[in-house]
Amino acid sequence: MRENLRENCLKNVESGYVSDRELFKNLLANAAFKVDGEALVTELLRVFPSVGAAFKASLVNLMAVPGMTRQVAEYIVLLGKAQSLTVQPLSHIADSGQLIGYGMERCRGLDCEVAELYCVNKNGRVLAHYTYKSGQMKKVNLDFSSIAADIVASGASGFYLLHNHVYGSVAPSRDDDGFTMRLLSLTVHGGAEFIDHCIVSERESFSYRNSGRFKVVEEVLLKIKATKIKKRKPADSR
Repeated sequence: MRENLRENCLKNVESGYVSDRELFKNLLANAAFKVDGEALVTELLRVFPSVGAAFKASLVNLMAVPGMTRQVAEYIVLLGKAQSLTVQPLSHIADSGQLIGYGMERCRGLDCEVAELYCVNKNGRVLAHYTYKSGQMKKVNLDFSSIAADIVASGASGFYLLHNHVYGSVAPSRDDDGFTMRLLSLTVHGGAEFIDHCIVSERESFSYRNSGRFKVVEEVLLKIKATKIKKRKPADSR
């Protein structure tokens, strides 16, 4: 019975999708713990939004789940630690696709938005990596001045911004567009090249550059800049 459960789960993983419930049931069944696996999985997914989120939880928080035993909680913590070790820091970024794949794995299971800045040289080598988070599920507070200072301090010739959406669509929000425009202004003024802004979830991704949205935002930025120059001209001619 357990072998069939595991075999079916592996087939689903290989086909590209396995539900959190199915994955949890397999993990607990394979560990042969004396617990009501079905009931415990239900409680785990009631407390945590996904398997990945449970993997990142503390032992104390896991122990608070109804029906949880210390043995099972320790097992889940160890699985989470093992998973985190497989996601190694990026030392080189060849293109947006590579960053997106890395970001989807790195952000798996997070229950809050996190933004990451990758500063690279002209060959794509990562010179500096910064992480920004505020613990909010639907927003990460980013300070433009601090990020601009980080980019300058790294001495990079280009940079990528990556952030995750915890639930729902990866389509950029108005705030995402606004911050992208502000970072693009650095490039317009002769700074390091803003290579891409990527948004990821556990199963989806969005690239400002590959989607053409970068160009749209840049055109709006240039129009705003032109309007400001036009408004200043009468005063300058006096």
